[in-house]
Amino acid sequence: MHRRIHPRTVRPLTARSRQGAALLTAVALSACLDRDVGGNDTTNVVLSTSTGDGSTSEPGDSSTTRPGIETTTLEPDDTSTSDGSASTASTEAIPPTCGDGKVDPDEECDEGPANSDEGACTAACNVAVCGDGHVQKDVEVCDDAESNGTYGACSSDCKGLGPRCGDGELQPDEGEQCDDLAPQSGCLKDACTWAASCLELKDAWLDGATSGLYTIRRNNQPLSVWCDMTSDGGGYTFLKNSSVAVPAKDAELKCDQYGMNLFIPRSQQHLAAAIEVAGSPELGPVDGGAEGDLTTYLKIMGIYPVTPGTSCPGLPLNSSTCPQWKASDGGPFWVTDKILDVTEPSTSNCADCSLSYIWDPKLDPPLVTYEAFKDGGIGAKSTHFLCDVGDKKPPT
Repeated sequence: MHRRIHPRTVRPLTARSRQGAALLTAVALSACLDRDVGGNDTTNVVLSTSTGDGSTSEPGDSSTTRPGIETTTLEPDDTSTSDGSASTASTEAIPPTCGDGKVDPDEECDEGPANSDEGACTAACNVAVCGDGHVQKDVEVCDDAESNGTYGACSSDCKGLGPRCGDGELQPDEGEQCDDLAPQSGCLKDACTWAASCLELKDAWLDGATSGLYTIRRNNQPLSVWCDMTSDGGGYTFLKNSSVAVPAKDAELKCDQYGMNLFIPRSQQHLAAAIEVAGSPELGPVDGGAEGDLTTYLKIMGIYPVTPGTSCPGLPLNSSTCPQWKASDGGPFWVTDKILDVTEPSTSNCADCSLSYIWDPKLDPPLVTYEAFKDGGIGAKSTHFLCDVGDKKPPT
């Protein structure tokens, strides 16, 4: 009678079971081979205790040591994961970067530490070219990227400045009225538009604008004027005019044709400059008439009574000491700080009356006196007079 042997299910060895089998084999071998000196059978088993996370415990830690059994730790060749599987350590390669000195497929150049936006190879490892927006040292003067070659930008080859105000070439399509590098022409620096006064020229050209003859535009008319670029910081405008004898109010109308006022002395320095201009033939009358002199050009000025019949006799004629008189534009005026006549300016004035100023070029200062009178209600007259813009005020 034969017994039936039932086959058992053979399970595959797991990593943990394989490890256990290996340990048992080691124990058996050690038990068979190891005897102590006294002839007693002693079994020394070297165990490596595996923890739950796949690591091993060293002697003296929480592993269990039984009599007759020594434990130690064997380092695995690989790193065990939490589920007992092994992972192999690897070293990641450092990716190529701009600045490592090696030209990679996506780089045009790479000079390592020498990379620079001012160099032949930029900080982004691109070959420097005109139009990249970076100014290459000792090669380019400027680089405005896509704007190169346009008005007001860098030239198309980056070797200099492109077309612009100040290049000496008139470019009306860009809004230029003028482009002259000489301030006497009346062209405003960095604006390329015509100046309307000496003050505008002074502000534009600064120390480059010195006293002398200039051309300005008033009411779309070119005018030859004298610019005083020194007194009170500079910027006073003088225009000479000649006519038949006219009172101050009529002279105001003639000055208004040029968008100007009858001359108003603002300060002692301003009046001194006007005296010099009036006596100099360097600037002639705007209409080409006969030349006058100090006694005619400054015989009338744009100063009028505030209230007819009231005045400040015996007081110096300036806006501080004689408020009974005023400048045509309401600004300050200065004729003298001295008393020239205890009876003047008298109360013989009217709404349209003005003062008549008496000068002697041989005296210093040349002003002799002034007189207020009606002269039929029109005031003093003169064949010559000065016009000014009135935008320049003395410092307060």
